[in-house]
Amino acid sequence: MENRRLATAVKMSVRQRNYQRARGRALVKLAKAHREEYRLYFEQEKLNDHTQGKTWIDIHGNTTSSVDTHTRTDTNRSKTETTQTSNQSRASNL
Repeated sequence: MENRRLATAVKMSVRQRNYQRARGRALVKLAKAHREEYRLYFEQEKLNDHTQGKTWIDIHGNTTSSVDTHTRTDTNRSKTETTQTSNQSRASNL
């Protein structure tokens, strides 16, 4: 009985994964074919999420509000400061 349940779960998992992959490819093709409409719908959905208080999360797990507060120069400056600090600590260890 346990093996049957496991086999059914595996089949459903594979079916769902294949569906999601095909759906993703279809959405990409649709977005390329109707670029302006896609952008319009995307902006509407983003605004709708914002008005409902839903946060957008990027691939690194950051919300859009924290991403919007950083500028390119700030991130470059912090990387330089981090590099200098680590170089100084390495030099003091010698």
